[in-house]
Amino acid sequence: MVEAGNSGALSERVNRERIRLFFGLAKGNMAGILLGTVLISVVLHQGGASTVAISIWCGLIAISSLAIIGFERYVRAIDITEDNCTQFLHIRIGLGACVACLWGVAGYLLSGTDTRVHDTFLFIILSTLVTVGTLGYAAMPVYYLIIDAVSLVPLSAKFAYQLLALGDSYYLLLVVMAVAWQIVVMKKAMQVSGTVIEAIAVNERLKDEIEEHKQTKAMLERMAQQDPLTGLANRSLFSDRLKQTLALSQRNNLRFAQLFIDLDRFKPVNDRFGHGTGDLLLKGVASRMLGCVRASDTVARIGGDEFVVLLCEIDGAAGALAVAEKIRASLSEPFLMDGEHIRIGCCIGVAIYPEHGKNEIGLSAQADAAMYLAKQEGGHQIRLAGAGG
Repeated sequence: MVEAGNSGALSERVNRERIRLFFGLAKGNMAGILLGTVLISVVLHQGGASTVAISIWCGLIAISSLAIIGFERYVRAIDITEDNCTQFLHIRIGLGACVACLWGVAGYLLSGTDTRVHDTFLFIILSTLVTVGTLGYAAMPVYYLIIDAVSLVPLSAKFAYQLLALGDSYYLLLVVMAVAWQIVVMKKAMQVSGTVIEAIAVNERLKDEIEEHKQTKAMLERMAQQDPLTGLANRSLFSDRLKQTLALSQRNNLRFAQLFIDLDRFKPVNDRFGHGTGDLLLKGVASRMLGCVRASDTVARIGGDEFVVLLCEIDGAAGALAVAEKIRASLSEPFLMDGEHIRIGCCIGVAIYPEHGKNEIGLSAQADAAMYLAKQEGGHQIRLAGAGG
């Protein structure tokens, strides 16, 4: 599960996903805007509103709608990010509020004093549009609250004015219905919003757990194939690479070399400076060895101070011995550890496929034997394996 320290980051991601969901739902809202505008226009026309007033009103809605379409295309083109999501949301809410406000003030375009029937139809149309929008945009409560306020509040204000100015009790019924309807819809919408937002949060937490599982799996795979101290290949991975190289070389008649490397004077360093310094020294050795080989070659640590190197596709013994000498010279240079210059050396045994071995066991044994021969001859030397194996 997500740790407490990541709750802020989770909250930001949930908010960003809510905004993405909001814009995804907003893509198809033009049909609702068009339908609502047509129905309200019919009511206004039947209620005696002037053609000029209706035309101006429809023109303003058309301009707002085109602005919404253009803005949503812009957002889809550049995508929603952590940096722009809040700004985009505010702009989109503002554009939607413009349309809703124009719907809400439509009742003021009606002429005459007896507009009860047309006011009723406007109330039904607006209530339906707001209800659909409220439940449809449940992931973004601030949007539907603003839409409700800028559309139904102006119409409810007109009803209240008609009640007070004309003393018509019918408008009291409409005011009560408007208020009651908004309370019911808002209460239900908030419940739906809570469910939707929690679902988004659960989805984000699941993403975190999946990512954590992937990272854990990758770490376990690395641990199974890498030396934890140096990051080099371990014995298991080296064996797999050796088998693959052997099969490739047998199939394509290629040559490769195996180097067996044992450090000189490593134990005295451990005894004098401690295991911490010894570990740092091994990391330094690994780094220098990697700098002496190609990216296609493999360097592995198979024991405390024992390393093996796999040199792929070499021309012959001369090429392998040149790389071995490069490693020996590199490890002969002093290592600076805690202000101390530490000198070590190494013995290297070199075995070539197929001259010194035609299988994994035989080649490894020949390289190991050559290394021990260099050790017996005083150390800090390179020895090429003998024929056979």
